[in-house]
Amino acid sequence: MKTFIRIYLLAGVTLIPGFRIQAQELRAGIDFDRMILSKVEFRSKFQVRTAFIDQRRYYAIAQAGLEYEIFKALSLAGTIHYSLGFAGNSEDFISPFFDKMRYTLETKFKSKRFDNGVRLGYRLRYQRSITEQDHTRDYLRNKLILDYTFNKEMNPYIAGELYFRLGENVVQRFRLYLGTELQLWNREAELRYILEGEFEDSYFQSFHMIGVFLRI
Repeated sequence: MKTFIRIYLLAGVTLIPGFRIQAQELRAGIDFDRMILSKVEFRSKFQVRTAFIDQRRYYAIAQAGLEYEIFKALSLAGTIHYSLGFAGNSEDFISPFFDKMRYTLETKFKSKRFDNGVRLGYRLRYQRSITEQDHTRDYLRNKLILDYTFNKEMNPYIAGELYFRLGENVVQRFRLYLGTELQLWNREAELRYILEGEFEDSYFQSFHMIGVFLRI
Protein backbone atom coordinates (compact mmCIF):
# COMPACT_ATOMS: atom_id res chain seq x y z
CA MET A 1 0.00 0.00 0.00
CA LYS A 2 2.81 2.43 0.82
CA THR A 3 4.35 1.82 -2.60
CA PHE A 4 1.07 2.68 -4.34
CA ILE A 5 0.70 5.82 -2.22
CA ARG A 6 4.22 6.89 -3.16
CA ILE A 7 3.53 6.28 -6.87
CA TYR A 8 0.34 8.34 -6.60
CA LEU A 9 2.17 11.20 -4.90
CA LEU A 10 5.01 11.11 -7.40
CA ALA A 11 2.69 11.28 -10.38
CA GLY A 12 0.34 13.82 -8.82
CA VAL A 13 2.93 16.31 -7.60
CA THR A 14 4.90 16.00 -10.83
CA LEU A 15 1.92 16.82 -13.02
CA ILE A 16 0.27 19.54 -10.92
CA PRO A 17 1.13 23.01 -12.28
CA GLY A 18 3.11 25.24 -9.96
CA PHE A 19 5.48 22.61 -8.57
CA ARG A 20 9.11 23.48 -7.92
CA ILE A 21 11.10 23.67 -11.17
CA GLN A 22 14.76 22.93 -10.47
CA ALA A 23 16.23 22.25 -13.89
CA GLN A 24 15.71 22.40 -17.60
CA GLU A 25 17.85 20.35 -19.96
CA LEU A 26 18.37 20.44 -23.71
CA ARG A 27 19.58 17.34 -25.57
CA ALA A 28 20.72 16.73 -29.15
CA GLY A 29 22.20 13.57 -30.59
CA ILE A 30 22.75 11.00 -33.30
CA ASP A 31 21.64 7.35 -33.14
CA PHE A 32 23.44 4.72 -35.21
CA ASP A 33 21.73 1.29 -35.46
CA ARG A 34 22.70 -1.61 -37.73
CA MET A 35 21.76 -5.29 -38.01
CA ILE A 36 24.94 -7.36 -37.68
CA LEU A 37 23.27 -10.80 -37.64
CA SER A 38 19.79 -11.96 -38.62
CA LYS A 39 18.42 -11.31 -35.11
CA VAL A 40 21.15 -9.18 -33.53
CA GLU A 41 21.25 -5.41 -33.86
CA PHE A 42 24.09 -3.09 -32.87
CA ARG A 43 22.70 0.08 -31.28
CA SER A 44 24.68 3.18 -30.40
CA LYS A 45 24.16 6.85 -29.71
CA PHE A 46 26.08 10.04 -29.10
CA GLN A 47 24.50 13.04 -27.39
CA VAL A 48 25.42 16.45 -26.10
CA ARG A 49 23.38 17.93 -23.27
CA THR A 50 23.24 21.21 -21.45
CA ALA A 51 21.46 21.57 -18.10
CA PHE A 52 20.40 24.77 -16.36
CA ILE A 53 20.48 24.42 -12.58
CA ASP A 54 22.42 26.90 -10.43
CA GLN A 55 24.77 27.32 -13.37
CA ARG A 56 25.05 25.73 -16.79
CA ARG A 57 26.47 22.22 -16.99
CA TYR A 58 27.50 20.40 -20.14
CA TYR A 59 27.49 16.64 -20.81
CA ALA A 60 28.69 14.37 -23.59
CA ILE A 61 27.09 10.91 -23.76
CA ALA A 62 28.34 7.82 -25.61
CA GLN A 63 26.42 4.54 -25.54
CA ALA A 64 26.74 1.19 -27.32
CA GLY A 65 24.98 -2.14 -26.99
CA LEU A 66 23.40 -5.18 -28.61
CA GLU A 67 19.75 -6.19 -28.96
CA TYR A 68 18.65 -9.75 -29.67
CA GLU A 69 15.20 -10.48 -31.07
CA ILE A 70 13.82 -13.62 -29.38
CA PHE A 71 10.75 -13.36 -31.58
CA LYS A 72 8.99 -10.46 -33.25
CA ALA A 73 7.29 -9.12 -30.12
CA LEU A 74 10.06 -9.77 -27.56
CA SER A 75 13.75 -8.85 -27.39
CA LEU A 76 16.68 -8.69 -24.95
CA ALA A 77 19.28 -5.93 -24.90
CA GLY A 78 22.34 -4.76 -22.99
CA THR A 79 24.22 -1.45 -23.12
CA ILE A 80 27.28 0.36 -21.80
CA HIS A 81 26.78 4.07 -21.30
CA TYR A 82 29.49 6.65 -20.52
CA SER A 83 28.95 10.33 -19.74
CA LEU A 84 31.53 13.08 -19.29
CA GLY A 85 30.46 16.45 -17.99
CA PHE A 86 31.70 19.92 -17.14
CA ALA A 87 30.21 21.59 -14.07
CA GLY A 88 32.36 24.71 -13.93
CA ASN A 89 33.07 25.84 -10.39
CA SER A 90 30.13 24.07 -8.78
CA GLU A 91 30.68 23.32 -5.07
CA ASP A 92 29.05 19.91 -5.60
CA PHE A 93 32.14 18.59 -7.40
CA ILE A 94 35.80 18.48 -6.40
CA SER A 95 36.87 18.80 -10.03
CA PRO A 96 35.12 20.85 -12.74
CA PHE A 97 34.90 17.60 -14.74
CA PHE A 98 32.87 14.56 -13.72
CA ASP A 99 32.03 11.25 -15.37
CA LYS A 100 29.74 8.28 -14.87
CA MET A 101 29.44 4.73 -16.18
CA ARG A 102 26.11 3.01 -16.58
CA TYR A 103 25.33 -0.62 -17.42
CA THR A 104 21.89 -1.86 -18.38
CA LEU A 105 20.17 -5.15 -19.12
CA GLU A 106 16.61 -5.01 -20.39
CA THR A 107 13.75 -6.85 -22.02
CA LYS A 108 11.30 -5.21 -24.43
CA PHE A 109 7.83 -6.23 -25.51
CA LYS A 110 5.74 -4.73 -28.33
CA SER A 111 2.19 -5.76 -29.18
CA LYS A 112 0.83 -6.00 -32.69
CA ARG A 113 -0.46 -2.70 -34.00
CA PHE A 114 -4.23 -2.47 -33.65
CA ASP A 115 -6.51 -1.53 -36.53
CA ASN A 116 -6.75 2.04 -35.25
CA GLY A 117 -2.95 2.46 -35.50
CA VAL A 118 -2.22 2.15 -31.75
CA ARG A 119 0.49 -0.14 -30.38
CA LEU A 120 1.49 -0.90 -26.78
CA GLY A 121 5.01 -1.52 -25.57
CA TYR A 122 6.70 -2.34 -22.28
CA ARG A 123 10.34 -2.19 -21.22
CA LEU A 124 11.83 -3.61 -18.02
CA ARG A 125 15.39 -2.38 -17.44
CA TYR A 126 17.95 -3.17 -14.75
CA GLN A 127 20.39 -0.28 -14.45
CA ARG A 128 23.61 0.14 -12.48
CA SER A 129 25.27 3.56 -12.36
CA ILE A 130 28.84 4.12 -11.10
CA THR A 131 30.21 7.61 -10.41
CA GLU A 132 33.83 8.71 -10.31
CA GLN A 133 33.74 8.28 -6.50
CA ASP A 134 32.77 4.61 -7.09
CA HIS A 135 29.31 5.18 -5.66
CA THR A 136 26.80 2.76 -7.16
CA ARG A 137 23.06 3.00 -7.65
CA ASP A 138 20.88 0.15 -8.88
CA TYR A 139 17.44 0.64 -10.38
CA LEU A 140 14.62 -1.33 -11.93
CA ARG A 141 12.98 0.89 -14.54
CA ASN A 142 9.46 0.04 -15.72
CA LYS A 143 8.34 1.87 -18.85
CA LEU A 144 4.93 1.59 -20.53
CA ILE A 145 4.67 3.05 -24.05
CA LEU A 146 1.74 3.84 -26.32
CA ASP A 147 2.50 4.93 -29.88
CA TYR A 148 0.23 5.79 -32.79
CA THR A 149 0.80 5.73 -36.55
CA PHE A 150 -0.50 9.14 -37.58
CA ASN A 151 0.76 8.85 -41.16
CA LYS A 152 3.81 7.62 -43.05
CA GLU A 153 5.89 10.59 -41.88
CA MET A 154 4.90 10.83 -38.21
CA ASN A 155 4.57 8.39 -35.32
CA PRO A 156 3.69 10.17 -32.02
CA TYR A 157 3.92 8.43 -28.65
CA ILE A 158 3.34 8.85 -24.93
CA ALA A 159 5.05 6.86 -22.17
CA GLY A 160 5.31 6.65 -18.40
CA GLU A 161 8.24 5.25 -16.43
CA LEU A 162 8.93 4.44 -12.77
CA TYR A 163 12.42 4.13 -11.25
CA PHE A 164 12.50 1.61 -8.41
CA ARG A 165 15.68 2.08 -6.31
CA LEU A 166 17.10 -1.30 -5.30
CA GLY A 167 18.61 -1.55 -1.85
CA GLU A 168 16.35 1.18 -0.48
CA ASN A 169 13.33 -0.50 -2.13
CA VAL A 170 11.51 2.74 -2.94
CA VAL A 171 10.06 4.32 -6.06
CA GLN A 172 12.39 7.29 -6.36
CA ARG A 173 11.58 8.81 -9.74
CA PHE A 174 8.78 9.16 -12.25
CA ARG A 175 8.98 10.18 -15.90
CA LEU A 176 6.37 11.20 -18.44
CA TYR A 177 7.47 11.14 -22.10
CA LEU A 178 5.79 12.94 -25.00
CA GLY A 179 7.32 12.75 -28.45
CA THR A 180 7.13 11.81 -32.07
CA GLU A 181 9.23 10.00 -34.63
CA LEU A 182 9.22 11.61 -38.06
CA GLN A 183 10.97 11.73 -41.41
CA LEU A 184 13.50 14.57 -41.68
CA TRP A 185 15.92 15.06 -44.60
CA ASN A 186 15.23 11.48 -45.73
CA ARG A 187 16.26 10.28 -42.27
CA GLU A 188 14.39 9.21 -39.17
CA ALA A 189 14.32 11.85 -36.46
CA GLU A 190 12.77 12.08 -33.01
CA LEU A 191 11.48 15.01 -30.98
CA ARG A 192 11.07 14.27 -27.27
CA TYR A 193 9.89 16.03 -24.13
CA ILE A 194 10.45 14.48 -20.68
CA LEU A 195 8.84 15.62 -17.46
CA GLU A 196 10.64 14.04 -14.50
CA GLY A 197 9.65 14.09 -10.86
CA GLU A 198 12.03 12.92 -8.13
CA PHE A 199 11.16 12.20 -4.52
CA GLU A 200 13.56 13.45 -1.83
CA ASP A 201 13.29 13.10 1.94
CA SER A 202 11.07 16.12 2.51
CA TYR A 203 10.05 17.45 -0.92
CA PHE A 204 9.61 16.76 -4.63
CA GLN A 205 11.69 18.31 -7.36
CA SER A 206 11.10 18.32 -11.09
CA PHE A 207 13.15 18.38 -14.28
CA HIS A 208 12.10 19.32 -17.80
CA MET A 209 14.06 17.94 -20.77
CA ILE A 210 13.71 18.58 -24.50
CA GLY A 211 15.58 16.47 -27.06
CA VAL A 212 16.15 16.34 -30.83
CA PHE A 213 17.73 13.17 -32.25
CA LEU A 214 18.64 11.97 -35.75
CA ARG A 215 19.02 8.30 -36.70
CA ILE A 216 21.63 7.44 -39.35
